[in-house]
Amino acid sequence: MTESQLLQLYRTDKPMLEALGKVVVDAISNSAQLGSPSASFFLLPPRSRTKSEESILQKAFYREKQYANPYEDITDKVGVRFVVLTVDQVRLLKRVVEELAQFDKSLDRDFEEERRKNPTIFAYQSVHYVIRPRLAMVLGSQSISPGLPCEVQLRTLLQHAYSELTHDTIYKPKAFAEPEVHRLAARSMALIETTDEIFCQAISRFEQFDRSMDPMITHIVSTYSAKLTFNTEPKLNAIVLDSMRTMLKAVTQKSLEDFVTEHDYVIERVKERANAKLLYRQPVILLLYLLVATSPAQVTQYWPFLSEELDPIFSDLGISRST
Repeated sequence: MTESQLLQLYRTDKPMLEALGKVVVDAISNSAQLGSPSASFFLLPPRSRTKSEESILQKAFYREKQYANPYEDITDKVGVRFVVLTVDQVRLLKRVVEELAQFDKSLDRDFEEERRKNPTIFAYQSVHYVIRPRLAMVLGSQSISPGLPCEVQLRTLLQHAYSELTHDTIYKPKAFAEPEVHRLAARSMALIETTDEIFCQAISRFEQFDRSMDPMITHIVSTYSAKLTFNTEPKLNAIVLDSMRTMLKAVTQKSLEDFVTEHDYVIERVKERANAKLLYRQPVILLLYLLVATSPAQVTQYWPFLSEELDPIFSDLGISRST
């Protein structure tokens, strides 16, 4: 096959490859396993890309590896990359890919398996799948042939940074890379592995606290939704809860209900401000009133936003901010 013949095939297939990339992005991004909205799960926006003509010619004809059929054997003519924070999240994405029923898939590279086989080597890390539609697909007016390959890369952000650093400077021009550069790259990957372990431990601690507060938030919504309109923003609630976590240990559903019953005017104050203030449409607002009533100084100390946001709550409860 000549270069011109390969390019002719590629140009013919390119619209179909671009459509396949979009289908794969949507199939993985919209997985129920990732929760909603899944966009917050990805640290870089997932999107597909097709190879440039220069890149596909170089891979087909100008590299050490010789292809029996260059065009068919190149499986990353279109690729999709998903970048997340931790290795645990990469494992979740692997499960998502494995459960894509409309695609055949092959795991072409798995860094965890490579680490098990070569535990003393610190090198490029990523998960690579090649997936192919089992049946013909259609995206808009574009048909997609069964068996058309798409490469899916799954990485952490630190692995992605390492790849960007080393892809063209070390692993492609191997003959020109100095040994010390390889050693520096290996040291950086060792640091990345350690950092990921710390990330996972920290996230686990945060999630344990979030799970412990989930029943309380659910209880507030179910108990007071007839009187208050909630438009729950999980991140805002989590920030407030996390900042007040030491005080929340003593709070129970009953203590909250008793407080609201005794201070029934709080419901009216929350309703009055809900249209204008996002905080007052969050379930956490009732907990905040209770905490100001019981631990005003600590709330002031640990409040994560502008202190003026607390003024109406202190005023409603008749408590001085100097307390």
